[in-house]
Amino acid sequence: MESDSESSLAKLDDLQLNLRKQSSDATTPTTPELESITASTPESSRTGSIAFPSIFSSSLMSLKSFTRRSTSKDLLTPTPTDEAASNGVEEQIKNKDEMKVERRNLLGMTKLSIKGLIESSLSAGHTLDSDHEPLQQFFIILEYVLRHGLKAPKNFFIQNKYFWPPLESVEKLCPDAMEITNSVRSLPGIRTHLGRGRAWLRLAVMQKKLADYFKIFIENKLILGEWYDEGALVMNDEGVVLAGHLVGLNCIDANLCMKGDDLDNQVTVIDYSMYMKDSNRNIAFQPDESEEHEETSMQKLVNQKNYLEERNRHLETISSELQRKVEHYEINNQNLETELDALKIQLETIKSDKERLQSEKVDITASHQKTLQDREKDLDTERETLRQSRAGLDEMYTQIQKQLKHETRMRMDVEKELQLQLSLKQELELAMKLLEKDIYDKQDGLITLREQLDNVKAINLDIYNKLQAKTVVEEEKNRSIEKLQKETDALANLVSKLQKQVKREQDKVEENRFDLVWI
Repeated sequence: MESDSESSLAKLDDLQLNLRKQSSDATTPTTPELESITASTPESSRTGSIAFPSIFSSSLMSLKSFTRRSTSKDLLTPTPTDEAASNGVEEQIKNKDEMKVERRNLLGMTKLSIKGLIESSLSAGHTLDSDHEPLQQFFIILEYVLRHGLKAPKNFFIQNKYFWPPLESVEKLCPDAMEITNSVRSLPGIRTHLGRGRAWLRLAVMQKKLADYFKIFIENKLILGEWYDEGALVMNDEGVVLAGHLVGLNCIDANLCMKGDDLDNQVTVIDYSMYMKDSNRNIAFQPDESEEHEETSMQKLVNQKNYLEERNRHLETISSELQRKVEHYEINNQNLETELDALKIQLETIKSDKERLQSEKVDITASHQKTLQDREKDLDTERETLRQSRAGLDEMYTQIQKQLKHETRMRMDVEKELQLQLSLKQELELAMKLLEKDIYDKQDGLITLREQLDNVKAINLDIYNKLQAKTVVEEEKNRSIEKLQKETDALANLVSKLQKQVKREQDKVEENRFDLVWI
């Protein structure tokens, strides 16, 4: 068992050394900041190996540590009681190590995808659309980043973990994000939380504000603690590093149409072949490809320059904001110092006033005691006078009670008479109201009769006018009838004449026939 574990450790050490040699033999020109993102390809074509990114070396380190822990467990062979005691601690340590490796891998993949996306956009020279493969891979990797470390949902019916609620909370921290969240909610083709989160990321990239929103997102750890675990990428320092790298996406112009895309059921598979570079190069084509290599290297330098300029702009804005805050804090500090001096002066004056008031208090207490003694003597004399006057007041009280009873009786009688008067008054008012109502009804009847009379007069006038018009029309009709009668008589005479002529002609025709027949 020990020999197998030692052989496996030796193989892992050899594999790690080969990876380090390949990364050290890299020839592509990169800046110190971008050398940590990718491992370039070696020139030697004899080995025919593939240079993997740095994230795979971290996974190999985790595999190596896992084998060492397993060999140490086999060698030590603890008792069952010790295993039960140390099981919880080992699981916590293992989970922390796994989360750390996952954070490192996700950060490396996002760096690679951002670099590839910037290079492809600059080489394309036009705005990117939703069919651009590096942009699709970037969104998939960013989705994995936002899913990392999400807590299990509290609701039993929700099976999957979604990152839409944390993104939706950004509008509470940044008012500019309300436009994106409202537009995402109004999209008709998206029904799930996952689709809304993907649409939110695409709109933020189109607005070139993804870095700003992500920075605000990771700075509020108290709000993120509701949805993410402590080992999540956005809850640790890797999130700050990722926010700095996302600033480079501000130089990309993207126009993404989300109406035709099915964001709810999109396939989220990372294509690692886009981020692995093959070291097999044909030596025969090297002289011909030297010019192309120089052009690509110059283009990479230009791309890196643009990226660094954008990063410097972002840092300048941050430094200017920090400078403003420092000036504001200095002014506040000066104001506080002046207030402190004024408060010190006020404290000294208050102390002197306190001593003065204490001395005055002693004098006032002495004078107060003297006045109290004098007042006690006066009160004794007043008590005696009150006792004497109390007997006279009792007699007055009995007389007043008798008067009050007499007045109450008189008042009851007056109230009864008043009630009678009020009842009579109410009856009179009712009678008056009934009379007024009759008068109003009669007036209304007269008004209606007058209106009917006017209507009858108007109807009579209309009938008279119509009758005159009809008489005129009848006279005209009679005249026309007479004319037509005369015309009919004339036509009848003509018809009789024509009939006579027809008979004559028929007779002639018959005579001619007889003549012809005789002949």
